[in-house]
Amino acid sequence: MADEGATRLRGAGEMHPLLAAAGVLAPWISVLAFWTVLHSAWMTILAYHAMMLLLSWRSIPGVFRGWNGGRFLLAAPLCAAAGPVTWLLLPHIVSTPVETWLPQYGLKGMTLFLMVPYYGLVHPVIEQAHWSRLWGRRRPGPLAVLPFAGYHGLVLSTIMKPFWVAVCVAVLILTGLSWRWMEKRTGGRLLPAATQALADSGIILAAVLRS
Repeated sequence: MADEGATRLRGAGEMHPLLAAAGVLAPWISVLAFWTVLHSAWMTILAYHAMMLLLSWRSIPGVFRGWNGGRFLLAAPLCAAAGPVTWLLLPHIVSTPVETWLPQYGLKGMTLFLMVPYYGLVHPVIEQAHWSRLWGRRRPGPLAVLPFAGYHGLVLSTIMKPFWVAVCVAVLILTGLSWRWMEKRTGGRLLPAATQALADSGIILAAVLRS
């Protein structure tokens, strides 16, 4: 039944191939234009979210369906560990100190503190609504985890040493595949969104505490 529910969620909002291509490129366009060129974290994430909502706003209700408490309890410790692990590793894996890197992209004072709840709570909802439509399709299907993980690597390459960028990209590929599996098993995206929120909140808090 859960697999049927997931199929209905995807089928209700199937993307035209050109829109799917635009969906895959959305974060890359945002990062290249606003992160790499303009050095603005807020402009990057807002442009990215605007493009995702334009393409996938009808998928938002699916983010609030498909809960499984048992699976969440199994995944929660691993996701919750993302914050402490990030905090412990940051001094050793970066090529630029966090306290220098964040202000370079406009994250200081109130703009940094506002990013914590936005990135930790709002971002996972929009991202799950969008990417689940892509990796749930026949094409690009599970291959969509590659551009998903890759755009994170582009951002991380501005602070991390190359080896650790590769490690993070590999972890994100596995994470994306696990979210796809969760959605198929539960018939919705609430479990992936909750686990992403738990991990993202810890990671952004770790960065703030290190700054």
